[in-house]
Amino acid sequence: MKRQTLSLLLVFVLAFSFFFPVYAAATLDKTNVEKGVIVLQLVNSSNKKMKAIIEKDSNKYTYTLRARASESFPLQMGPGVYTLTTLENVTGNQYKQLSKETIDMSNANENVVFLNSIQLVEWTSTMKAIDKATELTAGLSTEDEKFDAIYNYMTANFAYDFDKISSLPADYIPDTDTIFNLKKGICYDYSCVTGAMLRSVGIPAKLVMGYTEYVDEYHAWNEVYLASQKKWCVVDTTVDAQYVAAKVAIDKIKADSKYKKVKEY
Repeated sequence: MKRQTLSLLLVFVLAFSFFFPVYAAATLDKTNVEKGVIVLQLVNSSNKKMKAIIEKDSNKYTYTLRARASESFPLQMGPGVYTLTTLENVTGNQYKQLSKETIDMSNANENVVFLNSIQLVEWTSTMKAIDKATELTAGLSTEDEKFDAIYNYMTANFAYDFDKISSLPADYIPDTDTIFNLKKGICYDYSCVTGAMLRSVGIPAKLVMGYTEYVDEYHAWNEVYLASQKKWCVVDTTVDAQYVAAKVAIDKIKADSKYKKVKEY
């Protein structure tokens, strides 16, 4: 009887797999390529880990895909031909290729690229963080005034979470509103929320990762394009929040020479 039951179960599983296959797939939406962003529409009934690799020339960015219907990614390496590869986890650290295709972006303006909502700097009009950005900048006419309002809010109202880093997974991605509600986090969190709030009010902002003289470990900060400066300016709300808390004056715009960029989003 047990053998018969097991046999019937095996037949059922094979039949289910045939008619309802377990698989993962990602469909590419190129609608906004010339704004410097692509969208992956995801199907992952296998619940296996998936990754996306975006390459241009010798530069490569690897992203972990979350259990969402879609995710947006930047084309931040300038005009030209990009390659997008999607991968599915097989076992351990081994992945198999699901798809590979090219993307031709010829005209995207650098400033426009860094206004998009993307996986690592996500913003929508319904988020509390974005409501606050709108509130802070209401009635302000210049980019400098809007930047100051958001910068001052971030450095005065957020605290560094010294305990968080030890328990984070390697593929941790900040959630904008979760961090905003907590009002604390690590440098990655500060930079994500700062970038999202600035982008939402029309100020181009990069999330940057690398090294700085101010911090011993791998660090995250922002670069902000201010029309009055006619250039990208280094802004570090994580470091500056510590100075503000200690009531020590600090320049909002940091010297480029004190920072070494590795990645930018």
